[in-house]
Amino acid sequence: MTMEQSTTDIAVSVNKVEAGVNELISRLATVVDPRLVTREPPIDVFDNGDSVIILADLPGIRKENIKVRLVVITWR
Repeated sequence: MTMEQSTTDIAVSVNKVEAGVNELISRLATVVDPRLVTREPPIDVFDNGDSVIILADLPGIRKENIKVRLVVITWR
């Protein structure tokens, strides 16, 4: 696998994580307050090479109620 392929794989994975977080926020918004369905808080995703940091402002949501799932897909 070349460096370019690795970078592309990481970018694809980060985009999928961001999409999953956006979906999670939309689902949580309907539970907390249905009026928030159309409001998506800003999400920042940082790729640090060996880690990914996701920052999201989720007012009213306790961290114990947040679940994150990461699926890694390796293209060959």
